[in-house]
Amino acid sequence: MEYQNFQLNLSIDVSDYKGEHSVIIKKLPAIYELAVKLLRDVMIDSSLRQKLLAGIGYLVIPNDLFPEDQHGPIGYVEDIMLMIHIFRLINSEKGKLPLVRNWSTSETELLEILTKDFEDLKKSYPLLFEEVIKFTGV
Repeated sequence: MEYQNFQLNLSIDVSDYKGEHSVIIKKLPAIYELAVKLLRDVMIDSSLRQKLLAGIGYLVIPNDLFPEDQHGPIGYVEDIMLMIHIFRLINSEKGKLPLVRNWSTSETELLEILTKDFEDLKKSYPLLFEEVIKFTGV
């Protein structure tokens, strides 16, 4: 399946979600798009690329730690935390340039995702965050 088709499926899955953390969950298609674009960014070395691939792989497996099939769109929270964690690693190692130039909307929105949204999710799901990091080895 092409990544655009997967991104479209994510958009359909989350578009009508009105539950907890709906704002960040609805940004999942853009988060996925950023991860895919970063795979080809010249600033991303093989170590970071491996982390991105682990995050994308985790996102596409259907029976992960908190399956969407059982929980609905809220089941994407650990996928999102993992992806943002990887983006934060990239920011820490390479700065914000590769993130900003591959992000589809505003830098302000991206920085909010990397800070406030990430902290809110971690605060709501601390054990799930630890589990997904341990499971993926990221």
